[in-house]
Amino acid sequence: MPFVRDSREGISDHRKQVMEIMSRGGGVGTNGSTLRPRNALARGVNGKSSGSVSWLDDIAKLTHLVEQGGSRRGKQVGVPRL
Repeated sequence: MPFVRDSREGISDHRKQVMEIMSRGGGVGTNGSTLRPRNALARGVNGKSSGSVSWLDDIAKLTHLVEQGGSRRGKQVGVPRL
């Protein structure tokens, strides 16, 4: 998968792509190194980032929601920002 863009729209677009791939029987690897670290300033909303691990956890939960072939769940590899 391409890198996740560090924005709400970027994360939303990535989740949509993950769901499409999972629904067709594929597995996905997500690199979260482009997402800002936890507690980093999120300008524009005057808040702090929840960090790459929380977003990767959210994306990984999609594997439990999308059934592949009616009987199995997809596979997901997430690489957080270190």
